[in-house]
Amino acid sequence: MLEHGSNRIWNLVQNYPWRYAAAGIPWGAIRLLAGPLPWQRPNGFSDDSSGPGRYAMASTMAHARLDAYAGLEKALMKRRQRKAQSHVDAATVGSWLRSYRVPIRDAVLS
Repeated sequence: MLEHGSNRIWNLVQNYPWRYAAAGIPWGAIRLLAGPLPWQRPNGFSDDSSGPGRYAMASTMAHARLDAYAGLEKALMKRRQRKAQSHVDAATVGSWLRSYRVPIRDAVLS
């Protein structure tokens, strides 16, 4: 679970145009505050949404976020390396998202 939360943030930082990565910040905060989604209950966590399993999952998600932020320097370095090889600008990525009718919320939370 920790890697999944970190990977989501690192993917945004490394691969998405800044305006889309920035849009992921409020969605990520809302998602963290809302707690785990029903389909994200790994083994060992309670299905009781008001029980101790919910707090354990929220704690795990918060730790994943902190781990992700701790690794941002490395993610930014990879972004710079990829940008040097990139041939697609932010407007093109935006047009792809619109063409395929991918809501920004889905793009940054997937």
